Amino acid sequence: MSRKKIVPFASIVLLVALIMSSFGSLTAFAQDPTVEPEPTPTIDPTTGGVAWGGDIVPDVPKDEVAAAIKAEGAKIILSGFPSGEVRSEYQPTWFKAWVKEIYGVDIEFQFVPAEGDGIIEQLKAAKNDEFAPIDVMGTENLFVNSAIKQGLVAPDMLDSPLIPLAKLLPVEMTMENTAFRFQGAEGIFMVYNPKYVDPAKVENLKKWTDVSDLYKEYAGKILWWHPVGDPAGLAQILSITLARGADYKDDAEIRTSIEWIKENIDPYVLRYVRGYGDFTVLVEKEEAYITVMWYGTSKKYTLGDLVRPIWLEDCMSMPGYEAIVDRAPHPTLAQLYMNFQMSHYTQFPPYPADPPYEVFKIEDENWMRGCFGGVGIPGDYDRFMVDWARNAVPPAEEVNKSLVDVDWDYVFANKGTWQEMWGEIIGD
Repeated sequence: MSRKKIVPFASIVLLVALIMSSFGSLTAFAQDPTVEPEPTPTIDPTTGGVAWGGDIVPDVPKDEVAAAIKAEGAKIILSGFPSGEVRSEYQPTWFKAWVKEIYGVDIEFQFVPAEGDGIIEQLKAAKNDEFAPIDVMGTENLFVNSAIKQGLVAPDMLDSPLIPLAKLLPVEMTMENTAFRFQGAEGIFMVYNPKYVDPAKVENLKKWTDVSDLYKEYAGKILWWHPVGDPAGLAQILSITLARGADYKDDAEIRTSIEWIKENIDPYVLRYVRGYGDFTVLVEKEEAYITVMWYGTSKKYTLGDLVRPIWLEDCMSMPGYEAIVDRAPHPTLAQLYMNFQMSHYTQFPPYPADPPYEVFKIEDENWMRGCFGGVGIPGDYDRFMVDWARNAVPPAEEVNKSLVDVDWDYVFANKGTWQEMWGEIIGD
């Protein structure tokens, strides 16, 4: 049944734009672009208003939004890389509770674990269908950028009145006015376990090419990422190339970097990991002493002193971005979810989860993994970051000073060649 046949009469004007989203932009609610939206004031739970989340409610009539949610099937489908229970269990639970409290609608949340390549392929495969198979993609910057370039993402979504928090984001936290960072800071760097590795042996390391002697000493206790299966593997090749002072846009230099890895890293590696399963087990069981780790994954281990960072030069910046896909089947919830993901309720879940925040109950390590120092809304870190986590999670803008960016369009276009070189030189 098409949405045109189930639209309530009172909401017909509102939903025409949603129906037309099948053919173009998903910006559903008209708004004068010359008028700055007034911020919605926080609603005090003691006054009889909503118990939580009132300060991020879009300034759009709630009955119209509720009608649109119902007309679209009261469901949202998010596809992205899994981050344990944080994105697949906790955040969906919070969002469902928020929608129920603010709009009075029970919704279904479907999470589809996928990596960047997989998301793009499923969108391309469904390009001739009436609707896309998902509503929101959340994955690394290079993949979201590629999806935008290929026309797989709805344009100019950050202008939507259903995403008011987008107006507060610094422009460097957005992409093409349609995607935003849900991880204020993320990238690939090295860490070591201080229980087994003397901190004095790492304090003078500066470049990625400085690690050869250290790796030799701890042979068989090293983890690296495979360039097929996770973009961290591509990031390592980039970091080695930059550390060599070479041009990563020269395939001959990329080959030389992989050959360098074969000679200086490969003999000492315990495993080239392609996903988080083996990786987390080997780190937590202390079978790997020195690893290349995603910053986001490292935070909970840093808090417990299971790892300490080695901030080498040329660590790749690879934050996750979210975007609403073209022809999203549930655009209203998709936009609300984008706004919710920017908010302090997701970036700094209330801790401890005292009333009225019982829905945010979460274990310390999962809380830590889900918090990235904020997406960049000014002032949120100072207001909402809990004291016990500040040492392990500095402000996003501080972490980003240690990370570098590259031309991800070029990397994405040439990654297949790099992966073939890897297979030829190092193997599968």
